[in-house]
Amino acid sequence: EGPQQRARREGGRGPYRESDPRRFIARQPILDLSREVFGYELLFRSGWENCFYGDTDEATRLMIADGALYGFHDLTRGAPTFINCTYESLVNGLVTLLPTSTVLEIVETIEPTEAVLKACSEYKRLGYKLALDDFQLREGIDALVDLADYIKVDFNLSGPLDRQRILASLKGRDLTLLAEKIETEEEFEAAKAEGFTL
Repeated sequence: EGPQQRARREGGRGPYRESDPRRFIARQPILDLSREVFGYELLFRSGWENCFYGDTDEATRLMIADGALYGFHDLTRGAPTFINCTYESLVNGLVTLLPTSTVLEIVETIEPTEAVLKACSEYKRLGYKLALDDFQLREGIDALVDLADYIKVDFNLSGPLDRQRILASLKGRDLTLLAEKIETEEEFEAAKAEGFTL
């Protein structure tokens, strides 16, 4: 039995290969305080299993290519689409292939270099919104915060005191606070009480 026959027998499941014409995308809902869907984060996946392994630049290029070729409307039903962006995709302008309704997520490993800040300023001018992913307080981050529309804070990577310091540092800014990795009712209520709105 060959791999294609085995994949058919297993209901289409099988390992992802570069030559495979299928693309795998995970759709993570982003909820508002009423638990209505506000938007979706779309994440590249390596295959049928819900995980990613490989080159992050390549994953971002594939997501951008899918968005440019097919659009994400069927997946997101017109709700805001959040896409992770790498340094390469930001400074090389690849993200301009996506519609300006896309929220560009600046991943936590990206340093606020002159090239990054210049690119992000241009994306804002073009009408894109920016999100800072897995946000933590660190030196030099203010310049990116000044450009951001959304701040995403991971509840697995931060305790209540960490989040209190983060929110205090952002007070008075026109930002939307998004709590990530909310898995329980207690975490939902804690995020709500702390001031997160998504």
